[in-house]
Amino acid sequence: MNKSKLNPFPDYPVTRLMDSREAGPATVLTPGVRAGRELVDKFVSGLHQVPQGAQTGAALCAVRGDYGTGKTFLLNDVAAYLCQTCGTTSPPTILRATCIETDPLSWFKSKVGQRLDELPLGEIALRLYGRAGAVVAGRTALTDSAVALLQADPTRIRDLIRSNQLSVDEVGREFQKQLDVVCKDYDETVRRVLARLVASETERTARQWISGVALSARDAELLGVPTEIDSADRVSSLIGAIAAMHRAVGRPFVLLVDELEHFARHDIAQRSWSNVTWLKRLLEHLGDAGALALVAGHWDAWKTTADYLDRFPQHSPIDLVKLKANDVAEIVERFLGARPVHFGEQQCRAIATATGGNMRRVMSLCNLLFRQTDGFALPLTEAAIQAAWLSVAQRIPQEQALEETASLLDKRGFETSTESLFGNLHFDLVARRADGRVILLEAKHADTQGAHYDAARRFIDKLDQVTRDNPKSIGMFLVNGSVDDELLRVLRSGGRTNVRWFDLTARDVLSRIETEIASLDGVMLSPTRSSADLHQAGPATTAAALPTAVLAPATAPIAAPADAQLAALQQATASLERQLRELDARRGREVQELQERLSRASQANSERHGSPRQESIQQETDVSRERARARYEALLEQPSIHNKLRYFGPALTIGILYVACGLLALLFDERILSALRVQMDPRLMQSLMIIFGVMTALSGFWLIWRRYAVIAEYFETTRRTIRDLYLRDVPISELERVSAIFRRSIESEGVGNARREAVEKLKQSNFSEEVRNYVAENVERRVY
Repeated sequence: MNKSKLNPFPDYPVTRLMDSREAGPATVLTPGVRAGRELVDKFVSGLHQVPQGAQTGAALCAVRGDYGTGKTFLLNDVAAYLCQTCGTTSPPTILRATCIETDPLSWFKSKVGQRLDELPLGEIALRLYGRAGAVVAGRTALTDSAVALLQADPTRIRDLIRSNQLSVDEVGREFQKQLDVVCKDYDETVRRVLARLVASETERTARQWISGVALSARDAELLGVPTEIDSADRVSSLIGAIAAMHRAVGRPFVLLVDELEHFARHDIAQRSWSNVTWLKRLLEHLGDAGALALVAGHWDAWKTTADYLDRFPQHSPIDLVKLKANDVAEIVERFLGARPVHFGEQQCRAIATATGGNMRRVMSLCNLLFRQTDGFALPLTEAAIQAAWLSVAQRIPQEQALEETASLLDKRGFETSTESLFGNLHFDLVARRADGRVILLEAKHADTQGAHYDAARRFIDKLDQVTRDNPKSIGMFLVNGSVDDELLRVLRSGGRTNVRWFDLTARDVLSRIETEIASLDGVMLSPTRSSADLHQAGPATTAAALPTAVLAPATAPIAAPADAQLAALQQATASLERQLRELDARRGREVQELQERLSRASQANSERHGSPRQESIQQETDVSRERARARYEALLEQPSIHNKLRYFGPALTIGILYVACGLLALLFDERILSALRVQMDPRLMQSLMIIFGVMTALSGFWLIWRRYAVIAEYFETTRRTIRDLYLRDVPISELERVSAIFRRSIESEGVGNARREAVEKLKQSNFSEEVRNYVAENVERRVY
């Protein structure tokens, strides 16, 4: 088998202009993305702390960079990461706005107002209204039960008012009182409108006014406000008051502003600073209200409005750079150790031009070029670089591949569901038939070859677990991004007949998927064909049609006995795992060599660092633990016997003493009897000594074995927990934390109380809901 080289370049998913999808938790942590997520973590941690002095818990940050450097992507990732971090218990309200070259009031009416109308403002106002109801209910003992109800769910306030348990007038007065305190720094008209959000007869009209719609005279009179928002100051006051209401009910409020340069250009054209002044005032309002705000713009906007940075005192700006030809050359030299022979100034310039200098795009293009040229060993023309970039930019997203695959399966009578559970395990697509036949699909983006290995290995383990109860299950794995060609060859030649591997970077991958589904469906729907016929006809037909898409003959004998299928599957899996371990060990050595090379390059070029561009290149070429990949197999490795002895405690010493005493009694019984000078029949005494020696030695051995069994069971619980969580798509980083908890628990508490201690720590809120639920349902039940 030809051994391919480690591809050191990460392959990031390409974001398209029309792509409205948010970046998810699987996004690669580039320096900018990492800084954005750190900002979110600090903001979320501050939500649960009592502000000290003038602190409000706000997080305001500037995002600066050239066009095409990923500013919009970063804003979307911040929004997605915040939603993931907060979960469903306290979902954030996110207001996104793109600047245009106009004044603030016009910008609000054309861009921002309609976004405000989409926010859950009615729910936020109702929650504050419910808190006011709890205050009213707490004034008398008769309504004490209502206090607990409203504290648990403030939105139940309307039920209590309808049942006459609370006075609508008293609650209304308390609500207005609280609203005046929460929004005391904001416009009175704005407070009046926000108060109308809780009444069903005025909510729609209030939302219209908030969204910038001009009301009729009658509706305006009903609210007691002007027919429309008529000043920029009232706009900033409105957004600030909304943020303040969110803080009052414990919900995060986020403002994401993009393309600040358009605001700045309008000021330059009008020879004024009205837009700049207004936006400063808005940021001050959001700062007072404890909001999270990110403002992104081109370098030019920040140069002309340098004092904007005064409004972001807590956090340094996030700078995104645009690479030039010499930067591309430096990145290639860092990853490869030296500039390849066929990689000169012309190639660097062509890569920078094709990608627009975007760091993520440069990395993805270099990843593909490395793959196409056998590690840059072959000549590389500008035309080839441009063609490769078009291939990267037009790569089919995994979401589209899943949608089209689901459509193909629907046409063949399968019932499909996306993001579904099967056998208590998550799959991207599950296709079922009434007769028990199931096709399970996963589509993953691999930013590195290590990520490709992890995703493929997880899929194999998940499919093995499902197949035990559902032998008719067929798996399809669609990988995109940094494809490890040698890994694909190993997987496709592994002899497993129940799994198919597809490379989404191939242009004709959808036609291959369609052909494979037709082949599988044809086999399963043909009861007249025998297993021998399938063996004879299947491989030739399928291999010709799908030379690179199918791991094994597509027409595997589905009708074979279940026991025979499982036996063959286990045999193929054992051989495959051996090859995978060998490949993974070699990849691990190559990654270590890459880390050492990059470390030497960083030290040699440390004096060049200082500019945002150099710092970004420095961080981007660092092979972090996430990129180098924490090995799943390493987490499952059992400690050696020597390491397990550390956890025996006094039981080991006592057991050894028992064994020693027993052996001494057996080996030196006569001498011991002589020394004791016991007046007894010698043969009887010798028999008793033998019995004593054997029992004592066996007791020692039993004590040691029993302690060892408890320790082994503890580590088996650790291994099973990590494996089950791994199959549930828990990130490797969190699995490392789980493993560390188990290890620290046995070291600090001893084997007797270690499991109980580990359960308590794993149930804490700093672990994901998936981990906490699994511990409560599986590990905790075995402990208590």
